[in-house]
Amino acid sequence: MRNERRLLLSRFGYGCRNAVILIYSRPRRLFGVLTSFLHALVPVITLTMIGCLFLLSCSQGFSVNRPLFSRESGMFTEPFDLTLNVDQGCVAYYTLDGSDPDPSRVGAVPIVEADDTFGNPYSYTETSYLYSGPIQVYDRSVEPNGISMIPTSNLPAYWDAQSPPAWFGCDWQAPTGLITKATVVRVRLYRDGVARGPIETRTWVNVPTQIADLPVISISTDASNLFDYDTGVFVPGKGYAESLPMDAFGGTYGNYAYSGPYFERPIHMEFIPVGGEAGFSVDMGMRMGGQARAQPFHAMDFQLRSEYGTSWLKYDLLASGTDRFKRFKLRGGGSVWFSSYINDEIGQSLFSVAGLDVQNWRPVAVYVNGEFWGVLNLRDVYDQRYLQTKYGFADGIESKLDFFNNTKYSLGDGVQYDAFMELLKIASADGTHAISDMDFAKAESMADLDNLARYQAGITMIGSQIYPNDHNDKRWRTRSVVPGIATGDGRWRWMVIDCDGAFVYAFGSVWDNPYGPLRYFVKTPAFTRKYLLAIESYANTVLDKSIVEKYLSENIARVRPWISVIESRWGNPTVASYDASWSVYLERAINAAVDARTDCASRFAVASVPVVFERTGLGVVNVDWVPVGATMKVVGEIAFPWKGEYFTTVPVPIKAEPSAGYKFTRWEADGDIAIADKTAISTTFTPGPLGGTVRAVFSVTGGNQ
Repeated sequence: MRNERRLLLSRFGYGCRNAVILIYSRPRRLFGVLTSFLHALVPVITLTMIGCLFLLSCSQGFSVNRPLFSRESGMFTEPFDLTLNVDQGCVAYYTLDGSDPDPSRVGAVPIVEADDTFGNPYSYTETSYLYSGPIQVYDRSVEPNGISMIPTSNLPAYWDAQSPPAWFGCDWQAPTGLITKATVVRVRLYRDGVARGPIETRTWVNVPTQIADLPVISISTDASNLFDYDTGVFVPGKGYAESLPMDAFGGTYGNYAYSGPYFERPIHMEFIPVGGEAGFSVDMGMRMGGQARAQPFHAMDFQLRSEYGTSWLKYDLLASGTDRFKRFKLRGGGSVWFSSYINDEIGQSLFSVAGLDVQNWRPVAVYVNGEFWGVLNLRDVYDQRYLQTKYGFADGIESKLDFFNNTKYSLGDGVQYDAFMELLKIASADGTHAISDMDFAKAESMADLDNLARYQAGITMIGSQIYPNDHNDKRWRTRSVVPGIATGDGRWRWMVIDCDGAFVYAFGSVWDNPYGPLRYFVKTPAFTRKYLLAIESYANTVLDKSIVEKYLSENIARVRPWISVIESRWGNPTVASYDASWSVYLERAINAAVDARTDCASRFAVASVPVVFERTGLGVVNVDWVPVGATMKVVGEIAFPWKGEYFTTVPVPIKAEPSAGYKFTRWEADGDIAIADKTAISTTFTPGPLGGTVRAVFSVTGGNQ
């Protein structure tokens, strides 16, 4: 075929052969060839359109593998009939107890376990039904309690003659009366006795008014995954019966004590937001996690895996701006679950303004197999995935991290950290001398000392347990520099963890802590200045007396209605214990700034003096991490003129950010204030004994001052 060239395009579907376009150098014949080619494509295009329309109809309705529900998951107030549209040739089996639909379970009787460690048998159901007509959806709170009557801890018996420590809380108690319940419908289609497609789950909740402002999480799974004597992860069970009396957390104490893949259970989770926004419905794995696993409602860790069908949860789960999760957890009040309940969440929120790694939180009403489980907090899980989603590290970052997780390295090793600690010990003569400038610079190349100072100052301010110690210490670093990511510089950084003791304890300074690196810096002004600056930044913002009183009071009042529902479900905390605890803790929070400043004045011979910040023109003045002229988490708007208190002799970094149409001109000072460079957009000021005023001058771009 002279003057012709062949171009193989592709292989089309629907059994078509390879299509060949003949590109001619003779233009007169080209039109005819193309016309014939397009004519041949008409059947292909028609079939493609039919296929697309079929797929579209399936996505909007049902297929041979999925039923069509007459109503989607959500909140409801009035009863309704739920209908299922099932493809001809299929039958639908469904459950109302959260279990997997299975034809062999039609008419199944309750499963009875012989011993609940209290010497009483208990039971649960895994019963399926053949769909033959509308399913009634109504407020099932009027029905008898089911799984909520199964004991899920046994602390007093386990501790024998000993009493559990105060922070351990209380044992399981039966609910007071009937608890709130949801309707969970799980459906699977079968054809000729063979399952077709996945289990479809929908949940409808008539939420009590006390928790109507909370989104709902509905967890569904075979009850045996949770309550089976041998393998159920919610009960003491066999793991308790075969354990020995423990001291502290030295042994196993129930099925919920175990961890690892073998003790991961498949569950389905639905997230139902308030107000009808889009939620999610996803299969995932669940394990017990943390010390709170022994508490009656347990702490639960959730894992997204490809074998469950979803590798990552793509949803802004914590309303924090992060919309990719590999792991997350549900946690109650931790060590104060039986009293003040929200200390850890409050404490970490206060830390968050300093740019530290914190576990974001979001309270939710949790239902397990349709029965109210409690008000728990969704939380981040600290691991390499947390760092990946927060900082933008690429897949595979786990091989490039040193990650210390409480008592051991979960990733990498401690070679570099041990070298860091040895450097500090030798350079400070075991904390008795100031570290030299050269050694301090080397230490600063190994660890982010601003991060360490803010972390330690925050612990002092909120009065939490004095960490890091031999238990709650989480820190990480990249093993080499990761280009383009500021935190990928190979230096150690600390993660805020376990603020359950926030404002619970009387004031105590981290400088009295015999653990960790801080003891080596006590004589080193280059570090103590960083610590003092962090104290003032907290004290001027989130722990300012009026701000912290308002923030805590609003949260205490918001949570109080939830406590009444939790009390009726678990017996604790009571509203009375919640109120009594916070009457004490709130007072400690209000006094935190004064206590910290007094301690610093005594230890470091500094005085706190007032400094006023002003501006001419428009722009923001960043005073350390405080954005004057902008808004700040917890605090709200920080308007000019703004007054803070700062320690004498401690340089304070300031940076000007002109608004659009303005430029920075200079700094001005009134009173006893020394500015290092009045023309630099970033500089420092140092207050003298009398304090004074710092003023940023912004001028209109291109205009006269």
